Amino acid sequence: MRRATRDERRAKDTPNGLSVVGCPPRLAHSLASLRGRSGSGEAGRLSVTRQGISLIELIIAVGLMVIIFGGAYLSYSSILDTLTNAELRTASVTRLNQEIEVIRNLPYDSVGTLGGIPAGILDRQKVSTVGPIEFLVVTTIRNVDDPFDGTLGGAPNDTAPADYKLVEVEVSCLRCARFVPITMTTTVAPANLEATGSSGSLFIHVIDANGNALPEASVRVVNEATLPTIDLTDTTNLNGVLQLVGVPPGTQSYQITVSKLGYSSDRTYPVGGQGNPNPAKPYATVAAGVLTDITFAIDGLSTVGLSAVSRTCQPLQGVAATFTGAKLIGTGPDVVKVTTTTVTGINGLATITGLEWDTYAVGIATTTWSLVGTMPAVPLTVAPSATVPFSTSFAPTLSRALAIHVRDAATAAGIQNATVLLVSLAPQITGYDTLRSTDWSAGAYASKSDSLSTDTVPGSLVLAVGPGGYATSTEWLVSKTIDTGSTSTEYTTLVWNPLSQPAGANVRFQVASNDDASFWAFVGPDGTPSTYYTESGTALAGIHTNRRYLRYQVWLTTTNAVVTPQVNEIGIGYRGPCVPPDTAYFDGLAGSSYPYTVTMSGYQIATGTASTTASWQELTVPLVQL
Repeated sequence: MRRATRDERRAKDTPNGLSVVGCPPRLAHSLASLRGRSGSGEAGRLSVTRQGISLIELIIAVGLMVIIFGGAYLSYSSILDTLTNAELRTASVTRLNQEIEVIRNLPYDSVGTLGGIPAGILDRQKVSTVGPIEFLVVTTIRNVDDPFDGTLGGAPNDTAPADYKLVEVEVSCLRCARFVPITMTTTVAPANLEATGSSGSLFIHVIDANGNALPEASVRVVNEATLPTIDLTDTTNLNGVLQLVGVPPGTQSYQITVSKLGYSSDRTYPVGGQGNPNPAKPYATVAAGVLTDITFAIDGLSTVGLSAVSRTCQPLQGVAATFTGAKLIGTGPDVVKVTTTTVTGINGLATITGLEWDTYAVGIATTTWSLVGTMPAVPLTVAPSATVPFSTSFAPTLSRALAIHVRDAATAAGIQNATVLLVSLAPQITGYDTLRSTDWSAGAYASKSDSLSTDTVPGSLVLAVGPGGYATSTEWLVSKTIDTGSTSTEYTTLVWNPLSQPAGANVRFQVASNDDASFWAFVGPDGTPSTYYTESGTALAGIHTNRRYLRYQVWLTTTNAVVTPQVNEIGIGYRGPCVPPDTAYFDGLAGSSYPYTVTMSGYQIATGTASTTASWQELTVPLVQL
């Protein structure tokens, strides 16, 4: 009897004799569902096609593989880093112990660094190799004045303050990632009792701008008069002090420089040095048995952003500004610590970085513009670690001009809205400016009627003269567009000169404003086109507030053909972001002396005389509060 094959045995347990062993579950289920559908012979043969894997299943499978193998890699990498770091630390500890052992076996007087305090035979820094690994070894040694037997200058007074030496050795790996330096500290004492020495002590205090102690400041001490030369760099402790004990005596021979990353620096200077013959802080002196204390002040560096603009906010290129600090490093003659110059670029801007905290005088150099004022007022105060915007406002240098700055006498703060009266001229208000038109000749206007003349009388608007005299029709002129440079503009009044006209003649105005310089709707003081400005000094309609562009229209009429109205000047008062808030500016002046009067509510009236013999003058008027 023939034994059934393995495939035949499997077929007995499967519907219709279909073998599903080894098939995916979904495929096996499909095969089972075909029961009863197959016939005998060729018609009964069943053709089965495997179903493909979907994109989602593929993505899930790949994601699982990434997670599994990625996690395994990270684990392997972490274990490898741990083992490597352990080997590095073992090697660094070995090198550290070797260095400490060398120091312990040196004679006491030799325990010190080359060029350091105390001086000795050890290198301050050196590279040491352990196998293929390079380590940086930094050795710091200090004399310690132990309070057990008193301190220098204390009670009792320790005349030999160098009681023992504190040794610190730090080992770091030069080319290792994530390696934490290892440090060991020990003390070294003399074999016998200390003897009275001939050295002194130098305590260097470092403070910030507020007088607070500044730890971790870098201090470099150099004395070229010693043999070998002392050249020591160390840092201040938590109290902002570097205490050097056992310092060789020297008269004005210790050069000290104090600095910190991102901070200003301070230093001592040689007496009689070039450019500073009498330094305020000369090289330090150390005497035997004496404690020398010296203090330095440093703080975070600041940035000043300079902006040079016209009164209508147009950027000005090529304006040079020199900032001169008030701190002195020498007297007789005075030598300032900081002075720096910058020039504005095409965008009217310049940036001064790394500026020390101080109070700065600012000098402006430009040949084509006259300085109207600054924002904030000078002198400019720069605080530590600050970014200070500093804007300068200019007017064209066309004639003699006078800028009067009004300040509080007690605080030196600028005063806005003060009235400044210069004899024979219209009064000005600090913080406001006037956009003036004084010449309409050669087509300096947008449009006009035929019988209005801009050239008959230079710098004036008059009616044209015909065979029968002046035109008795109403003639008009529309100005060119006036750009204030900003939509943050507040307008005050419309003024013109002369204030009065001949009998039968009159002038009247309307003003239009917008933000696109394209559509002009002229209105009067009530904001409607049916009213006109007929009196100089009338307030402009509120509809113009915060609009950048302006135009005015002027009408001239006469009922008497033998006289003509005349306009010599038209001005629009305004306040904008580029107008200095404490300044009144007058231009077109003669070379003369002008009496002035300054008034402000809550202050005493101030009077004086301003000279305009030069092309541009500025004057600061202090007001005293009532």
